Amino acid sequence: MVTVGQMYLVDTSILNGRDPKPYRPVVVIRVPDPAVDGSDRRVWVVTRTTDMRQQGVAHAADLRLGLDLPGVFADAYVRWGDLGDFKDRDRARLLGHVDSRILRRVLDRFTGDEGS
Repeated sequence: MVTVGQMYLVDTSILNGRDPKPYRPVVVIRVPDPAVDGSDRRVWVVTRTTDMRQQGVAHAADLRLGLDLPGVFADAYVRWGDLGDFKDRDRARLLGHVDSRILRRVLDRFTGDEGS
């Protein structure tokens, strides 16, 4: 089950928009809610870049997640992908969960959702 706060390493071809990298770490910020719209299969994510010049939420290196360089959950890289692709281990590999303090900052910035 895909949940908010999970980090995945995704094949960027599964995300809307263009990306110069073939794979990128992402954090899930919203999942489809069938009670609201049963046809919506979009998983909303923010991609993480090591380009520290990007605006967004800074994220220290986190070896627990396999991220050995500091990065940024960047304002410019809010994307979505189909729920089915996140269940395909060849296209999206679960890395773990983002630290709760970082997740709070990401959700506040990108969703305005202070209750999650």
